[in-house]
Amino acid sequence: MFQPPGKFITHLVDKREIPRHRAAETGGGYEIHYLDLSVLKLNASLITPFVSWSKISGHSQITIDQLTNVLPDLAERTRQVSAPFMVFVVGSTIRPTPPPDLVQQFGRKSVVVLDSSVMDRVIAAPDRATAWRELASPIVKYLGIDKLSPYQPGRPAFGGRFFGRLDYLNRALSGKQGGNITILGNRRIGKTSLLNELRLRMVNDNENLRTASVYGSKCHSTYDVCKEIMEHLRPDIAYKMTTEPHIIDNLPAHISLLPEKRNEDVAVFIDEADHLLEFDSRQEYALMHLLRASFEHDRCRVFFAGFRRVMEAKNRLDTPLYNFTQALYLEGLNKSETINMITEPLARLGIQVPDSLPTLILSETNGRPDLVQLFCSKVIEYYRNNGRPPEPETLIEEMLKDPLFTDAVYTTFIKNTNAAERLVCFALIRQAETAGGSIDDYLFRLKDMDIALKHVGARLTLGDLETLSANLQTGGIIAPLAGRRVRQFKFAMRRLPDFCVRTDLDFLIEKTREDYESTPGGIDLLLESAEEISMREVGFDGP
Repeated sequence: MFQPPGKFITHLVDKREIPRHRAAETGGGYEIHYLDLSVLKLNASLITPFVSWSKISGHSQITIDQLTNVLPDLAERTRQVSAPFMVFVVGSTIRPTPPPDLVQQFGRKSVVVLDSSVMDRVIAAPDRATAWRELASPIVKYLGIDKLSPYQPGRPAFGGRFFGRLDYLNRALSGKQGGNITILGNRRIGKTSLLNELRLRMVNDNENLRTASVYGSKCHSTYDVCKEIMEHLRPDIAYKMTTEPHIIDNLPAHISLLPEKRNEDVAVFIDEADHLLEFDSRQEYALMHLLRASFEHDRCRVFFAGFRRVMEAKNRLDTPLYNFTQALYLEGLNKSETINMITEPLARLGIQVPDSLPTLILSETNGRPDLVQLFCSKVIEYYRNNGRPPEPETLIEEMLKDPLFTDAVYTTFIKNTNAAERLVCFALIRQAETAGGSIDDYLFRLKDMDIALKHVGARLTLGDLETLSANLQTGGIIAPLAGRRVRQFKFAMRRLPDFCVRTDLDFLIEKTREDYESTPGGIDLLLESAEEISMREVGFDGP
């Protein structure tokens, strides 16, 4: 029985909550609708083309020859769009059923075919979750799990590959406190991904929005930053900047012209802002003063992302970042977000995992998105090679053999901490070894930190200990245990102590102590204050 493609697409939008971001287009006998398949949480686009062809419209059956003849034209159309694949909605029964080699041929051209049998199952599904699973099934069949996997370690995530962070998105998009935002967090925690997702959502929701993206590591002067912003927002005058340097001084006026004269909103996204502060601190924060003046307009917003230097600047009264933006301290995903990141995409890829596997991954990663991606990628790799998901013990064995996992845990720890923070961690690991038992599950208090440091020849004040614990919590290195009368902590990444022992703990302590003793000023308050951390903790009384 023939299913009208247009009616089916309307069903997806109206009944199954698949968003539509563009109006339909027609031409050459084709009708093209653009649907947002990122909701499936697969490697899918917000503007996935759903294509129907008038020459076969109304036919209850089509042949494989008819299907094959249209492939070259569909493949060419796929190359012309930015989406990773297109969906060909035929609405008819295909006779005979396409053989595996033909399915692979279409898949290699990034074309998925939906026939009337798929449409019937989607329409008959009792709920949205079932309908999405039925829709995802043929997409996986044609493209394969590797192409559709949302787990791509090392790459910033957005769209279908972005998970959780709903509270952060709502707070950032609400425009409170002047509308300017600074996303703060350690490396690999997902700052760039959140910036990308914010930009994507704002662009989709506002057709009058002008945006600019700036990467701090590529900028070495105020001119570099302003030129990048102007090339996106005001290309009409950006080309004059090399010969008319005063344009930089008038940046606030050039930006405010967009909402005041052209009725356009403005959003600028500045990633890796620590690099900007490196040179800007040497010029009395001239750039930050300029940016602050440029984004005082209600319809102009700026979003920063950074780590230590930015955190420090926001806490200091003598910098323009103080009271300029609302701070969002980015932590790992919560339990629900982490479980959803694991189970939903894997299920739609056709991989049913036992309940014990997401629990294990949550315990090993503490919700750090980059680590969750590594674990889930390993599950897919194992499934592809063995036809079934791994048991929890097998998954751990495979991960411990993977150098990417070691790098993500140990190397990121080294890069995210200063000498004092590393020293207290190494000293605690040494203390855990001495105490016996499992070092992976070692629990400690502020007092234990003090004792451990004294054993390696370091004596800190109570204020310094509070600062260290606050920094390590914000950096995602340690995590507080809720519901304890006395504050108690654990290592947020269970494998970190073991990796440090394997690296030679004595050597690490020796070299880190040398670094610590040669650092001027001792402990620096670079992250959240101990008071801010304490306000976010639950269930403890005193140190």
